[in-house]
Amino acid sequence: MITCSGHILLALADDESRQEMLDKFPPDHGEPTVLAVGDIVSRIRDAAFESVSSAQVQRMQDIGYPVVSAISSYSNCTYGTRLHM
Repeated sequence: MITCSGHILLALADDESRQEMLDKFPPDHGEPTVLAVGDIVSRIRDAAFESVSSAQVQRMQDIGYPVVSAISSYSNCTYGTRLHM
């Protein structure tokens, strides 16, 4: 999971669900290591948000945070710096 929302989903998932997500990870994205996944989950659970460079758009910063309610969900927004041309 290389996206901010993917990181949030990993952090919110229980161990079994997280493993199911990792088992379905696209092979062309490279296989995430157990250590890397553990670091992602710990960081998000400690900080209560994630901020990474966008995997889809250059010069964009993705900021995601969990929003838990009666029906579990998450929120994600993209922050972009203004480009001067």
